[in-house]
Amino acid sequence: MSQVPESAPVPGGLPPQKIDYNKIVEESDGRFIFLPKEFIEKYKPIQEFKEKYAEELKKLAKLDLERQIMIQNFFFDLRKKLEKDGILTWDKNIGLNEEAEKAGKFIVYVEEPQPRQ
Repeated sequence: MSQVPESAPVPGGLPPQKIDYNKIVEESDGRFIFLPKEFIEKYKPIQEFKEKYAEELKKLAKLDLERQIMIQNFFFDLRKKLEKDGILTWDKNIGLNEEAEKAGKFIVYVEEPQPRQ
């Protein structure tokens, strides 16, 4: 879906130029049309929801990064412990068995690394 930008960048770091939307629609050969007036009010709740959704995505992005850090730290600490105990070398793949985890059992699997292609 094509979208018309709010303003166009200008070379040399000058402020953006205001876009003449009437001209864009007029010269688009039907590619762009103005939303019929009766649909503008119908679209406003969607627009508000999009803004709310974007804010929630920002929160989710932060939570996802926090989750990734927690997982990385967990497996780093686990690797250090398994190495200390002589069970693991750092080139092995490790993880938790998800089916066992669902049953409340925490089983670590240790695998040989797959060759890189």
